Amino acid sequence: MAEPTSNPIVANPVIDTDQPRRPLDSPANGRPVWRTMLPLALVVAFSTLLRAGIVSVPLDRDEGEYAYIAQRWLAGELPYRDAFVQTPPGVFVAYTALFALGGTSIEAIHWFGHAQFVGTLVFVYLIGRRLFSPLAGSVAAFFTVILIMDPSLVGSSSSVELFATLPLAAGLFFALRAADDGRPRDALLAGLCGGLALCFKLVVVPVVLFYLVWIVVLRWRSGRGVQTAALPSDDSGRSTTAAVHVRPALFRLVGSFVLGVGLVLVPTCLYFVGHGAWSDFLE
Repeated sequence: MAEPTSNPIVANPVIDTDQPRRPLDSPANGRPVWRTMLPLALVVAFSTLLRAGIVSVPLDRDEGEYAYIAQRWLAGELPYRDAFVQTPPGVFVAYTALFALGGTSIEAIHWFGHAQFVGTLVFVYLIGRRLFSPLAGSVAAFFTVILIMDPSLVGSSSSVELFATLPLAAGLFFALRAADDGRPRDALLAGLCGGLALCFKLVVVPVVLFYLVWIVVLRWRSGRGVQTAALPSDDSGRSTTAAVHVRPALFRLVGSFVLGVGLVLVPTCLYFVGHGAWSDFLE
């Protein structure tokens, strides 16, 4: 008779689905890239046509405030310390960068805001394409144009809300990729975008937290954030139990996301601390 063998720990036969998902418009799917991108190009052209009709409209109250703070910043003054403002510094940085490049006209300010919006349209398209199809992405981008031009959303001006939509859309896209593919690089980019969004609007804190929750929950529920193993049976022959371990990769994703947020917020805070404006910045 054959001698009985010991019952070593055997890995649970769970299919690992950590392989990246193939984009719906990849050449392997038989669709030329230009055919899938053409509807997005038409949406961008449509939004540009709409913007051209209002690009010379005088600055509104908020735009004037942002432009004034940017001018004073370039002159050596500092927001919060030398001028009382309640808006996070992101929009002032954007306006200051534009003015430093010589774009001080009303048209330059509005076209600059539109350039940010085009970036938003691209990421809305990418989100729709990743979740559904290229057509869904194009339709989502089109309705984004319709909604953002609503007067109640102040989408016709280069407002802080318009600037915040770009990092928010980009952050969601990278969070989707991180949850699906498990790449720390995507989690880092999602965190960076979340940090940038917070520099424009503090009310987006729940949205940024949602990115992290989305990554963790989807990796966990799909079995790609945990690892299971079958334990040996005891002497009574009872069935084995499963051991569940959180994979280090999940911790890397969380750490990469937090690092991304910190890479934006920490230097921002240190800048105002170094210029003696920390208390003014907090107020």
